[in-house]
Amino acid sequence: MEDKKEEEPDLDKDLIINEKYKIQYKLGKGGFGKVYLVQNLKDGKNYALKVLLQRKKSDKNKRDFQKEIDTLKTLYDINSSYVLKLYDEGKFITEEKIERLYFVVDYAEKGDLFHFLKENGGLGEKFSKIIFKKILEGIQFCHDNNISHFDIKVANILLDDKFNPIIIDFGLCKPIKNLETNELNLYKGTRGTKEMMCPQMFEEGIRYNGIDADIFALGILLFNLVIGKKCFKNVQADCYDNIKKKTYDFFWETVAINQKENLTKEFKNLFVRMIAYNPEERPRIKDILLKDPWLETLNTLIEKEPEKYRKLEEEYVEYMLKLEQKITETNQPQIQVPEEKKKKIKYSDRSISIDMDKKYFNNLLPNKVNKKRRYKYCIKINGKINANDFMNLLVNEIIKAYGIDCLVNPNEEKLKFEITFINQDDEEEKEEEEDEENNRDCIMKVKLYEIGINEYLLCFDKCQGDLEIFHENFLKIKDIVKNIFNN
Repeated sequence: MEDKKEEEPDLDKDLIINEKYKIQYKLGKGGFGKVYLVQNLKDGKNYALKVLLQRKKSDKNKRDFQKEIDTLKTLYDINSSYVLKLYDEGKFITEEKIERLYFVVDYAEKGDLFHFLKENGGLGEKFSKIIFKKILEGIQFCHDNNISHFDIKVANILLDDKFNPIIIDFGLCKPIKNLETNELNLYKGTRGTKEMMCPQMFEEGIRYNGIDADIFALGILLFNLVIGKKCFKNVQADCYDNIKKKTYDFFWETVAINQKENLTKEFKNLFVRMIAYNPEERPRIKDILLKDPWLETLNTLIEKEPEKYRKLEEEYVEYMLKLEQKITETNQPQIQVPEEKKKKIKYSDRSISIDMDKKYFNNLLPNKVNKKRRYKYCIKINGKINANDFMNLLVNEIIKAYGIDCLVNPNEEKLKFEITFINQDDEEEKEEEEDEENNRDCIMKVKLYEIGINEYLLCFDKCQGDLEIFHENFLKIKDIVKNIFNN
């Protein structure tokens, strides 16, 4: 795992690149580059800009970055709807006089497929058929143009405004054939994302071709799409024993045991064929599209009952829109308010409880949080706002609303401040009964942690005072947080 200390800082918000593009915020990060939402200063439209990571500026990675640009040109030049349109490419110079490579493509507003599956789980067979068929067509389109992707996964599938799949991240792609000899290119060693790799990549001295590798990864993607889980965890060279032995009954019992709906025989058969240990046993994409029983009903609708298929697609879009709304609502600030005498619990997964249903936020948090398990009041926030900007807005709004003291400690720890609430009605008693005053006052330490892309955890720690007063003031601040994001 990459050392967080070596994490490359994001480009500054509002940075202007080559007098063309204004950085708005980071959309995500891949193996070789970071992707930002940018505004074109000429037409005012939003685009996605990918920048090669500075620590990845070796000649090889530069070639891979350029190869992705060339691949997009090749695929889109023949009017493909399966990839993003390339608008610009080039270099820019940072304030530190460092040259950076970038390219600009369409911005897919619905985000990636991984985000939808992460929040909801699998889409089930009914709707998975629609999107998987289109993904198969997209990869077949790449293969027809002599390109094997080598990094097929749900995170590399974007969705357009009608939730059609768009294939991205061609940095690891390879030519399928040598065009001069018309022979298949064979490769060896690992390439891509571990849990999506075919068994041959882990076998020393074994060679494989790009088509077989892509079909295996498509099988893993199919499982993830329908069920919402990964097939393999902690992938190692011997993790494919069950596939090699074809002991699939054990596989289904252990991996898909919690599946809400009964999986059809046709789905199971297609999946196990696509991840067959022997590459020759894996079906070709064209055969899956035309002949596989799992897609037969869908193909029949398309060919013989187009109106019913149109209604099915409308149902799919409606389902995805509802899912999108659910994700938006889920990402509103959530709170847990425990009882004062609640026992402290040590969670084995080193996570923090964030709602009353005792669900846990599983992302690893900074060590400073993990070592202190006494945060009782936490708000998980998903929002496209800079962490420093948010903290400044929060401090200003609290001071405006309450006229209280906020002690900012910029030299101690980034993004930290303390708030003191004083019971004004007992001002006279405060001088006579100092100990009781300490119980009436409530000092809070408030810390904001950036725990993911556009994800924050706002933690409140009661230093002294009555819990009820702390709880009351905390709820008021919670409303301020909501107002900041609503605006």
